[in-house]
Amino acid sequence: MRISAFLIIMLFVGIDSYSQTMFEFDTNGNISPNPNVIELEDSKIDNYQKVVDWINLNYKSPDFVLKGKSEDNFLRFSGIEKNLSAYKSMGILMNYDLFYTIRIDFKENKYRVTIENAYLQDGNYVLNNQKIMDFAKGKKMENSMTIYSEKSIVVLNEINKSIYNYISGSDKKDDW
Repeated sequence: MRISAFLIIMLFVGIDSYSQTMFEFDTNGNISPNPNVIELEDSKIDNYQKVVDWINLNYKSPDFVLKGKSEDNFLRFSGIEKNLSAYKSMGILMNYDLFYTIRIDFKENKYRVTIENAYLQDGNYVLNNQKIMDFAKGKKMENSMTIYSEKSIVVLNEINKSIYNYISGSDKKDDW
């Protein structure tokens, strides 16, 4: 019985620690929480180095995606999620790519993730981060733009969760 209660408590603790890393659109259509502060046990220097390692592992050209850094204080990186969504308009297939810039600031036992920029772009048209948020406001609006904005937040959450898992050590793989 005690083991069951312990497992249930640990399940809720795990859900809570995961939920603190999630972005969503608030009722005004803005990304929330932005910035997102996440507490961890590690030092500022350790967390900074782990994010640098995460960028090196997850991007083909880490030096290219790093847009700014101050040793042990902050990192800024940009990326592109290609072909986030596609739709046909007047017989032409349009693919939207998500372009994003994320800043991570470090303090002792915590870090802060800020989505500085996010926009969708196809070959002809740009939807900047304000437009993504405008589309998110209209959850009642069932059109392709609402779907794009929801897919955008899923991608940003996947990045955020991956960073959190890497820093916290919860995604450690077997040492081959």
